[in-house]
Amino acid sequence: MTIDLITRVREPFLYQRMLKSAKETAFGKFNTFAEVDTEHKPKCVETYNRLAQKSDADILCFCQDDIEFMDDDWDAHLEEIFAEYKPDVLGTIGMKEYQGGKLFDAGTEHGVGLVMGNSGVRILSPKARYTPCKVVDGMFMCVRRDWFEKNPFDPKFYGLFYWDIDLCLRSDRVGVTSLLLK
Repeated sequence: MTIDLITRVREPFLYQRMLKSAKETAFGKFNTFAEVDTEHKPKCVETYNRLAQKSDADILCFCQDDIEFMDDDWDAHLEEIFAEYKPDVLGTIGMKEYQGGKLFDAGTEHGVGLVMGNSGVRILSPKARYTPCKVVDGMFMCVRRDWFEKNPFDPKFYGLFYWDIDLCLRSDRVGVTSLLLK
């Protein structure tokens, strides 16, 4: 299996930090596709769909430029999860229930996954190798290429919200894995 990181770059210094952390913690090789957004317009969907067309990887990982990879062998971990559980969409933080609105409107009691912020690790549920859920956060969202080709991001979502939720709601195979990001 092959993996590509796809990023819309709003802050080049953050992107360089993200890329450095990805390379330092990866098990193998991966490709990156990035586009600098000098206008700072909320056009995630347009950029991600365009960059995904350039990739030929089996797993497309759409990620924000301000994340950092904290776990070693993150790429091998993703390959194992996709091979074993066969999700269409995989993230590191998500919600088991979704009734509308933004991701966390469902309430943290429905949250799954973990993420590290400036104040430490936020654990929404016990650490599990894989947990099925309804929606995942777009800060880091990995998608099987064959599924994404039939289900790209909907261009009607021009802003910074709901494009990730919309993609998840089109699949019944969405999950969260225990990969730690900052």
